[in-house]
Amino acid sequence: MINITFNSINWVFTFLVTKSKGEFLIMEQLSNLMEKLINNDKFSGVLVINKDNKEIFSESYGYAHRGWKIKNTINTKFAVASITKIFTAVSLLQLIEKGLLDFNTKVTDILDINDSKISSNINIEQLLTHTSGIADYFNEDEDGAEAIEEIWKDTPNYSIKDLKDLLPMFIYTDSLSNPGEKFSYCNGGYILLGLIIEKISGISYFEYITNNIFKKIGMYDSAFIPLNHSEENVAEGYIRVENEIDGTTTWKTNVYSIAAYGASDGGAFTTANDLTLFFRALKNSELLSDEMTKLILEPKVIEDEDEDYTWHYGYGMWFISKDDKVVRIALTGEDPGVSARLFYYPEQDVEVIILGNQSDVASSLGWYIHDNIIVNL
Repeated sequence: MINITFNSINWVFTFLVTKSKGEFLIMEQLSNLMEKLINNDKFSGVLVINKDNKEIFSESYGYAHRGWKIKNTINTKFAVASITKIFTAVSLLQLIEKGLLDFNTKVTDILDINDSKISSNINIEQLLTHTSGIADYFNEDEDGAEAIEEIWKDTPNYSIKDLKDLLPMFIYTDSLSNPGEKFSYCNGGYILLGLIIEKISGISYFEYITNNIFKKIGMYDSAFIPLNHSEENVAEGYIRVENEIDGTTTWKTNVYSIAAYGASDGGAFTTANDLTLFFRALKNSELLSDEMTKLILEPKVIEDEDEDYTWHYGYGMWFISKDDKVVRIALTGEDPGVSARLFYYPEQDVEVIILGNQSDVASSLGWYIHDNIIVNL
């Protein structure tokens, strides 16, 4: 069922007045696609598209709570998984601006992990760009985001209450490569960054993000919410369970599938409006200086190349470029029961926000929008 809260007539009228008939048909095509996805239980969440800081598409779909049939709304709070990494990256850059450390600061100079397999040569820059070479606490590159569900069989997810609780899961494992040698996506590296934030600031990671990002720019619907807490207006995360015998589908929540308390590599909850507010504040140098803002909005390392694009990572963000020009900046998050994206297209000044409370629903929808809509806006 689609939970549509259009200002529908006003939106259509405005769009027809300001856009060509062909472009309106593209947005109509998107509405039709979303209806098909909902009818087939392939999406639950919200989709927002803004152009030139003006909303041109805003819809909520599916259920925040399937059991009680409580619908998602545009103001529902969703888990965003690894989008949390951008909050960690911004925080590190804030501390660097204050002169409390720098990009070349060695991790082992700050954290007492000298008895581990973490190289004494690894620095802040390498952790930010996933080029430290350290092992992760689960292999997302090979097994995908769903692999995280397996690790809680040996370490109960409810036992991870502080960032330091995750350290034994990766710091005693042999490194995958030498520091600075190559890109290898690593959640553990962002756990170390979170611990550095705590060490330098003297407060918990969660307090730092709340005070220096969320409250600073008015993200009042954003927080780190433990999975076992009952909070108003929060979407549960759902995982599809297929019955191989009769082909039927049931659903389970992700309460046993991801870290119960969140961490500096993932775990924040936010709304589409708050995430938009954050990215605009970041672009407009409200969280960092002009110089540091420019730095964080630039790609740093190449992750991959294909015939269409070059894929880069920066500080907490992904970039795709073509002919040395950034086509899209992306914040991405995937966990069991969580699927989130914020895409920004600099040339078109378009923001696409997809927040889903089902596994793996944002990627294909994001590429559909990229291929069929963005080029025409």
